[in-house]
Amino acid sequence: MTLRADPSVIILMIVTLTLGSMLGAILLLCVLYRIMRYYRPHIKTKKSEKEKTPSQTSAMPLMSVAGESWEKISLDSGTVTSKLISGDYGSIQTGLSTVPDSPASLDTFQFDSSITDGSELVSPGEEIRFLNLPQVDQKAGEIGTIEFSTKFTNAKGLTITVHSVEKLPKKEIGGTTDPYVKVQLVKDDTRKSPEFEFQTPTKKDTESPIFEQSFTARIAYPNIHDYFLKLIVCDYSKYFDVDAIGEVKLPLDDIEPDFTIRSTLELTPSMSDSKGDVLVSLSYLPTSKRLLVTVLQARGLAMPEDKIENVETYARIVLIVGHRKIRRKKTMASKTGKNVSFDERFYFDIPMEKLEKIKLMIIVTNGRDSGYDSESGLGGPEVEIGKVLIGHSCSTKAHAHWKEMLLFPRIQIAQWYTLRA
Repeated sequence: MTLRADPSVIILMIVTLTLGSMLGAILLLCVLYRIMRYYRPHIKTKKSEKEKTPSQTSAMPLMSVAGESWEKISLDSGTVTSKLISGDYGSIQTGLSTVPDSPASLDTFQFDSSITDGSELVSPGEEIRFLNLPQVDQKAGEIGTIEFSTKFTNAKGLTITVHSVEKLPKKEIGGTTDPYVKVQLVKDDTRKSPEFEFQTPTKKDTESPIFEQSFTARIAYPNIHDYFLKLIVCDYSKYFDVDAIGEVKLPLDDIEPDFTIRSTLELTPSMSDSKGDVLVSLSYLPTSKRLLVTVLQARGLAMPEDKIENVETYARIVLIVGHRKIRRKKTMASKTGKNVSFDERFYFDIPMEKLEKIKLMIIVTNGRDSGYDSESGLGGPEVEIGKVLIGHSCSTKAHAHWKEMLLFPRIQIAQWYTLRA
């Protein structure tokens, strides 16, 4: 007896085996895909680490670049270390903390400090280099002169006329010079606000402005000799209350009724707007297109005359595109004092081609520990100590800092900046 298989059964078995093989292959591909997705970030991290060649990182010796001396400050992973920088800079506490942030976008910019794949982070084992720019001390006569006159009459009081300013220093970086003059009458107590204060109009794009502006202060003659006349030449700024170029200060001992005194004096560097210094490091991470900003320390902060309890010091970072404030960040609170340490990092996702269009404003403030929120206005009040503007076209020092950041990617480059009102 011969058994014969039904052809339809054979075909069904072949189709079943084929479908089973195809399903098995699909399942295998799915498994491989999941494995690749799991390991891909780790592979990318290793690749980024390989990009950090010895010439870019720790193997780079102390060096001088374009006449600028560098100092190296090492960071030991997992510990807070400090190393004394030569000169008058003191020690830098280099234990750093990372502050995350939520994403935001504007046009073609994408500012995002959230780290998702772990690639190209500057870890505590990385180094910080100090950009030691040569200090250029401007002297009287090097920043221009001011011509003015004074006249006292019993009918009007003291009349001060600002005639002109000449030979102001030309800006190498950061646009035009737009000067104006603040006129102050103060008594011999520099801690108090001036009893009389006036201001000339702003003259656009000139280093030798002509004002011919007069102001009158109602002061009785017997009291005129108790005052000092202070003339402060300032450059108009969208970001600073007073951007002083230079000043003159003189007593009014020689004032006589109905007699005009016309003078031309050399401007001296103005120190009235100095509020302390802040140490900031910059690093650009080209692979991940991130800008790393680290607020390290502040020193010599101008403290309020009246001590207030439960006050802490903060540093804020404001990211500016054009003239728009796009992003605000804030450090953790630090104990208030003349010298404070922050050691906090902030990441921004910024394409390299957009770096020239942004600015960073660092603002140091005092505030109560009740958690003031500048956006909502809730919490205790904050008092601004001072601020600084950093960017490609902000100042000579900031321009040099920005340039070195781009020249040495992935290296944290630190620089002291003077805080201003």
